[in-house]
Amino acid sequence: MHSHHGMEAYFSEMDNRDETGFRIYAVLGELFTNPKIRMRVGIYGHFYETTVTGIFDLPDRITDCLADYW
Repeated sequence: MHSHHGMEAYFSEMDNRDETGFRIYAVLGELFTNPKIRMRVGIYGHFYETTVTGIFDLPDRITDCLADYW
């Protein structure tokens, strides 16, 4: 998990290059205004975005970026 501070919660090209293991990855964004989190499962360079709420309980003030899509 890492943060993009005031920017959007998104996975950058650098993240795509660095996150090559078999793990769950998360990024936080807009921390000072409207905190959001985005999560994905990474399997050796292949990624599948998933909801955060399927894995973690979130505080009310943090928005799951994919919650509206599920």
